[in-house]
Amino acid sequence: MERKWHGRYPQKFRIRAVERMNSCDNVLRLARELRLNRGLLYKWRHRLDPANGQMQGEATVRNSQESTLRKEIDKLKRLLVNKTVEVDFFSCALQKVRLDAGTAVSLAGRRLPCNPRRRCKAA
Repeated sequence: MERKWHGRYPQKFRIRAVERMNSCDNVLRLARELRLNRGLLYKWRHRLDPANGQMQGEATVRNSQESTLRKEIDKLKRLLVNKTVEVDFFSCALQKVRLDAGTAVSLAGRRLPCNPRRRCKAA
């Protein structure tokens, strides 16, 4: 047997709850009083048209598309941050490798015997 979630709370109840939510200071206290989840109140407020208190189909679709786009933007921002961290890490690592390689070359130049075909600097 499936639960029926749509219509669990009448539309008038939802409208009154959102009106009370808009005028109250403590949403959590209101949610406890109404025995609702606080997120449900915000969801109802988001879905209701503040002009006439009725559900709006076109705006809901627009809000759904906007929500999808916002989620995609958030995902892209997280990816950008991760890539920036990677670039910073690898640039620092490359800088360290270059320093280590420069040190190794200078040390190797001091310890290797001079090439007889080239003029050696007097040590």
